Amino acid sequence: MKSEKISKFSNLVGSAVQYITVVIIVFLLFLSILQVVLRTFNLPQMGIEELMQFPTIWMYMLGGVCASFTKNHIECGVLDSFIKNKRTLDLIGIIKTILCILVCAITIKWSFDFAAYCIKTNKLSTILQLPWVIANLAVPVGLVLMELFTILELFERLRSFNLHKGKEEN
Repeated sequence: MKSEKISKFSNLVGSAVQYITVVIIVFLLFLSILQVVLRTFNLPQMGIEELMQFPTIWMYMLGGVCASFTKNHIECGVLDSFIKNKRTLDLIGIIKTILCILVCAITIKWSFDFAAYCIKTNKLSTILQLPWVIANLAVPVGLVLMELFTILELFERLRSFNLHKGKEEN
């Protein structure tokens, strides 16, 4: 029952992130088209490129969250070619996921330090005078969500590992 609630919450958050990412992509597409049209008619484009930087950073980070949610990470898969034992591959997957969690945790710490610095300094964009913290908060938010989905992946891997253990003993 608890696992079912976690799964529903995970799917809700993952789906919301995917939806937000699509909205950001459509917005960036609109800004790109607007920029081309303005350039075609020699009209001023002040601020469009600067404005595009903010959702672009969010798109990158939320794209990473989407990859973490759907488990579509970029992988080499070299070990799969050499190791055929499913249990060994599961164990390697667990180790890999634990390492990802550790690296992400360190990066989260750094990103929160950076976010605190951004809030403290209150840097503004040059033309539009938008606070850079809007874009910079994408990093800790994205990393925390990636960490969440990676932890859930670890639990799935551990469950799979235990299931294979039971099959080998029978």
